[in-house]
Amino acid sequence: MDKHAIISGGGTGIGRATAVRFAEEGATVNQLACGQVFKRPHSIFLKCNFRVTRLPSFRRVVAPVGSRQRLPLILGLVTVGLLVVGLYPCPSVLGAESDDGWISLFNGKNLDGWYTFLSEYGKDNDPEQVFTVENGEVHIYKDFEDGSEVPLGYFATPTDYSHYHLRFQYRWGSKRFGIRTNEKRDSGLMYHCTGPDGVLSGIWPRCIECQVQEGDTGDALCLVGARYKTFVDPDIPELPGTVERQYLSPDDGGVPFQASVWVARNEQRDLLTGWNTVDVIVMGNDYAVHVVNGVVNHRITNLQQLDEDSQWVPLIGGRFLFQAELAEVFYRNIKIRPLSTGPFRPQGSALVADQDGVFHLFAHDAALRGASLRFQPDEHNTLGHWHGLDDVATWTISVDRPGTYDFELDWSIDDGAAVNTFQVTSGNSSFAQKVPGTGGWWTYQTKIFGELQLEAGIQEIIIKPVGEFRGALMDFRAARLLPRQ
Repeated sequence: MDKHAIISGGGTGIGRATAVRFAEEGATVNQLACGQVFKRPHSIFLKCNFRVTRLPSFRRVVAPVGSRQRLPLILGLVTVGLLVVGLYPCPSVLGAESDDGWISLFNGKNLDGWYTFLSEYGKDNDPEQVFTVENGEVHIYKDFEDGSEVPLGYFATPTDYSHYHLRFQYRWGSKRFGIRTNEKRDSGLMYHCTGPDGVLSGIWPRCIECQVQEGDTGDALCLVGARYKTFVDPDIPELPGTVERQYLSPDDGGVPFQASVWVARNEQRDLLTGWNTVDVIVMGNDYAVHVVNGVVNHRITNLQQLDEDSQWVPLIGGRFLFQAELAEVFYRNIKIRPLSTGPFRPQGSALVADQDGVFHLFAHDAALRGASLRFQPDEHNTLGHWHGLDDVATWTISVDRPGTYDFELDWSIDDGAAVNTFQVTSGNSSFAQKVPGTGGWWTYQTKIFGELQLEAGIQEIIIKPVGEFRGALMDFRAARLLPRQ
């Protein structure tokens, strides 16, 4: 029998500071008005405002009003109570202005901001159109004949992420291919991907995987020198194939287990027809939770990878990707939002150029300094509140092709407020230009303002106001560095 807790704001619950440790898996979350997350070694403290409506058979531990309930890491660092903060974080958790806070990673029109990798063709080379975009969806293997031989591969972010909540939707097509023509339809989300592409069998990188497969979505896999810890059912010691064990919450009798390949989810939560929604909530190397159609079905801790000396070290972040794995599948509504429990992106991670050598400097990838500058996750996803000379935005990039790059800016500002000058710097190369008005704060323009000389290796791109300053600099949506031909 499924056990559910309905968590809702409003009513008498608002205004109460109550910490709840949920003792069982299978909670669905409707709404949460959340306060703060208090992180301590080996513990997580939650301080939230909400009302719990208890349904039959659901056990809970409720701390007194105004107190903080300690959640021991080993007995359930990632309980459903903690998951709720990840699933429905409020501005104080996200550090974002909007109650929504989502950053769209897929524009519904093309794969700008992603790269592709295929077993037969390598990076950003898809002559057979394994990946097509239509109707706001990524369609994998659209034009391939059922049962035929097809390339394996994925579309991936060039950017590393560390502490975040990722959400996406998928549904199955009807076609299966190659050696899986008569098998379950298979795909997957690989996250915390590090190192080069194509390490395993010339295809997959080192990573943790949230399985996307018929009946098995939410399984947790670890590939090519990655591993994690979890809890498993001691009464199910053997499973078919390479599946090591089956996940079971420690509250239900699960015992600690060091995974090295594959641990199955506890219960099937995915639909074989129609759209499924998957949430993956990750706190660096501390934990990850897999949520399928609103219900937790796996949680893992202590994410690690092998270093150059064959020692296990924390796996703190990495790219993520969606697999083309011999089944027709559709993906849509891919979005992410940061958690305030740690850095959104790992320190030192660098952006790479796309297949045309262009660097895309999106607002949500910037490292910010200053008293007022912030990311605004509204419909335009901009940097705003750029109100002082100490407000600085920085991007780290990895330059393989040194040379001259044109700087193209996508910005908006009311004509009456356009009085300030911005400077763009990389190493010893820089330029400064006055920000022209665009006709309004909601009217965006794109223009090349200057050029930078980029040297090979890891470089920083810095944008800041200079000179006499008053009011606001601009709303920054994105910039591109375009290589001179």
